[in-house]
Amino acid sequence: MTRFTIASFNVKNLIEADEEYYRFEQYTPEEYAWKQAWLADQLLTMNADIVCFQEIFSEESLRDVVIETDEAGIAANEANIPDRSKRYARKAIFRKLAYEPYTESALAFAPNTSDGGPGQRRPGVAVLSRFGFVGAPEIIQDLPEPLTIPFSDLDGSDGGSYQIKRLSRPILKVRIPIGDEVVTVFNCHLKSKLGELPKPKGAAFPPAADLVNYDAATRAMGSLRSALRRMAEAWVLRSEILKELEAGRPVMVLGDFNDSEYAVSSEIITGEAPFKNYAWMRRHDAKTKRDRYSDTDNEIIQESIEKVRLHSAEKMFVRRSLRDMAVWVLIFAMVVIGYGFRDTLSAGLFPSATISLAADVVELRRGADGHFHADMEVNGAPIRFMVDTGASDVVLSMRDARAAGIDPAELNFAGRAQTANGLVPIARVNLGDVTLGDIRDTNVGASVGAGDLDVSLLGMSYLDRYGSIRIEGDSMILAR
Repeated sequence: MTRFTIASFNVKNLIEADEEYYRFEQYTPEEYAWKQAWLADQLLTMNADIVCFQEIFSEESLRDVVIETDEAGIAANEANIPDRSKRYARKAIFRKLAYEPYTESALAFAPNTSDGGPGQRRPGVAVLSRFGFVGAPEIIQDLPEPLTIPFSDLDGSDGGSYQIKRLSRPILKVRIPIGDEVVTVFNCHLKSKLGELPKPKGAAFPPAADLVNYDAATRAMGSLRSALRRMAEAWVLRSEILKELEAGRPVMVLGDFNDSEYAVSSEIITGEAPFKNYAWMRRHDAKTKRDRYSDTDNEIIQESIEKVRLHSAEKMFVRRSLRDMAVWVLIFAMVVIGYGFRDTLSAGLFPSATISLAADVVELRRGADGHFHADMEVNGAPIRFMVDTGASDVVLSMRDARAAGIDPAELNFAGRAQTANGLVPIARVNLGDVTLGDIRDTNVGASVGAGDLDVSLLGMSYLDRYGSIRIEGDSMILAR
């Protein structure tokens, strides 16, 4: 079994001292020394075999950080790791504490082709690999052919088009040998949410940038332009991913997506979540309301979608026994893993929000957002819930409802549910099978929330099934 670690790290503008990267923005020598030391400390703590970096202006600065990391790591080894002659030197704890220098590692840097002079700099991305690379790294930024996205009006007439010729930041594609596999790794940093505001010819700045004379409509249009660009860049990345998957190569995508896991741009990259059972769905060419896909059609559709779908490492549920590789994912941004590779990962290495303490006792962990989360299965589909004591009911998001085999298009959103975020339109449903840890319930009443609900909520109608609920620090203990 080949064990390896991966990390994605947005370093927030790495460049040497006294270099103006954005207008009026630069580091003093003291600030740069502090930043370099802080980054080296983070890299040392991660001690990852593969690290994808974002917001790198200078390859030399990154190499200096790696050198400082190695110096600190070697010193830590000398202080903490016993000599091999000691009988206890082979204990597992010392293997975990040991730091492996990046001396023989490979570093690939992708500069930004839009990079300019002082005050007009544009950052690139980089990948550091202890395993080296297979072949030359590839940089994707200037498109060989413009990407044109056609639109149609609702009546089917021509609605114009949107076009991009260059990505806002490069995508770095590398192939890394890991054990018997060669894994394609993409490192990306998609367009930010900062609005693209029009600047008239000869003007010093866009008029909508003047916040004293606030122009809400123009700024909203700027955000729309940014979203379009981000989603177009996501499609470019998706098309490159598909080439690798269709060639049968394992894929991992790391980076800063500048959006949440459930955003449209993120789903463009990962691929759509499959419906639970397409045999329940009416056919695309239906002649009557009874024309639905067959069980055979369902199997074909499920396999076709799953074969090119990526899965978030933050929510991975591994069920099969194959364990050729193991990965500990240190996530600073988002990591997604492609079909044919995720089942080789060790489930025990991924931090779960739910821990079974006994047959009828589970522990829920507080997440980085300050909320408690529960990794559950609904109708066999893995779903992560946020515990919301302000919600009276179990409320599924539209995406999670589809994953659980519920078609929102066939629901009646006539009700309302009170959550911590206010009233949400809901449709009542019945969940045939709900599992939390080793605790299983059947025929659980719930709701599907409409609107922009991006996470499913575990409300009091389910929590009331437990005789004891207590909070101990960052743990919530539920007992039947």
